[in-house]
Amino acid sequence: FYIFSASLARVAMNASGFGIGTDTATKALTVAGDISASGDIYLENGNHIGWASGSVGSDLKILGAGGELLIYSGSTAVHTLHDYQTGNFGIKTHTPPKTLTVAGDISASGDIYLETNKQIKWENTTNSSIRTNQLQMYIMADGDLHLQPDGDLSIQVGTT
Repeated sequence: FYIFSASLARVAMNASGFGIGTDTATKALTVAGDISASGDIYLENGNHIGWASGSVGSDLKILGAGGELLIYSGSTAVHTLHDYQTGNFGIKTHTPPKTLTVAGDISASGDIYLETNKQIKWENTTNSSIRTNQLQMYIMADGDLHLQPDGDLSIQVGTT
């Protein structure tokens, strides 16, 4: 079944599926060109939105399943955008244990801010942390505290 306009296939149906803007449908519905919708688009649980790169291992998929929103690279879940049970967000991890979990280095081109009386903590330690209460800064260590600057070290006590 084909509908042509100016010798181009506008609608076609073959054994693979139904084509719009193409006569070579490869899926149940294949569209060549932009798609516009005035309402929502729904996928059944476990289905995904995918981008084919031409290389099987680098295809990208977004999958919503069981209340989670996951990003896959090939067949491996690499990011959890939202875990409905915890509300956590993960970058390069599929199981984020904290509100935001990054598996890897973090880079910032601006400042990083903490609320007053919040801390930077180290995993698997009891007291190792850095915190401030607006007037004082506390550097806590489970054991000895070592400062090893590459150059001069100047510590000033009090105000100048």
